Amino acid sequence: MDTGPSLPLSLPLLPETKNWSTEIRAAYENVQCTYDHAIRVLQADRADPTRIAFHMDAILSNALPILKALIPDNDIANLDDNSESLPVKWLADVAAILGCAVSNLEQLGTTVNEQEEHNINI
Repeated sequence: MDTGPSLPLSLPLLPETKNWSTEIRAAYENVQCTYDHAIRVLQADRADPTRIAFHMDAILSNALPILKALIPDNDIANLDDNSESLPVKWLADVAAILGCAVSNLEQLGTTVNEQEEHNINI
């Protein structure tokens, strides 16, 4: 089903600039898992409106807030060599992909709802 701009099958890997902490890797895996499930819904031949809404909500209420929490503080004075922050560009790229996934899910939801209404009216 064509639902808008094509999306990558997976999110970009964590930057290889350092050995990321367990917390950063766990956050990434959570976001990646949420995205993986949403992509499967978008690729399915048939989609259930409830399932579509569930995955939109998972991105909006789980994945994006995790990314937001990973945005580094602007307080340069408190940064040291041991501080761990992901590149802002990488975070923005991942957020943009998640935003496109939400948009595609919204489109798919609208299409599925219109088809169901059409089938009811027949």
